[in-house]
Amino acid sequence: MKLTRKQRLLVYETLLKVVCKDPSVDKGMCSYLTSLLDGSKNMPKGWTSMFGGGKMKLLPELNKYNKYNNNYFFWAPLTKEGWETRISWIEQAIIDVKKKIK
Repeated sequence: MKLTRKQRLLVYETLLKVVCKDPSVDKGMCSYLTSLLDGSKNMPKGWTSMFGGGKMKLLPELNKYNKYNNNYFFWAPLTKEGWETRISWIEQAIIDVKKKIK
């Protein structure tokens, strides 16, 4: 399964809102993706049945930050700084995919 650029943009924009509202540092991005946009008519049917790590594989603009050889958990430390890092990665992913859409 592949996501279109518009679908990835929807994921990134939604993910940014969710992560910004939850400043806890005990979760990585995968945990937010587990149920993010499940049931949305804008996402492919297979999206709902995937876990967060599988969904991360469909998001190349975020995957560029994976430095851990396919370990899709906790790319950034579970600290306030790590939370801010994840937010900056998501913001950059939005910029990157918007450039591809134009």
